[in-house]
Amino acid sequence: MSDLLAFEADRRAVNITINSIGTELTRDDRRKLYSNFGLLYPYGHEELAVCEDIDQASYHRRFRSLTFERYQFLITILRYAVF
Repeated sequence: MSDLLAFEADRRAVNITINSIGTELTRDDRRKLYSNFGLLYPYGHEELAVCEDIDQASYHRRFRSLTFERYQFLITILRYAVF
C-alpha cells in the first residue's frame, strides 16, 4: 500500500507542476501543494518547483531514473488487474 501511495504522491507532484506552468502560481505556492512523501520527496520536489516549461517537468531526470524501476512492477500489476 505504501508503494501505491508513494506512486500517487509522485504522480501528483508532476501533475501539479505541469498544470501550474504559465499560471500566476508562484514557485513557493507550488511547493506548498506537494506532499511530504514519495520517492521524489524532498529533492525531486525542489527540482520540480523550479521547472518553467512542460518539457522540464515531463522528462524530469530524477522522476524517470528514481521511479521507473521502483514503480514498474506496480504499473504492470495495475495494467492486468481486473476490478
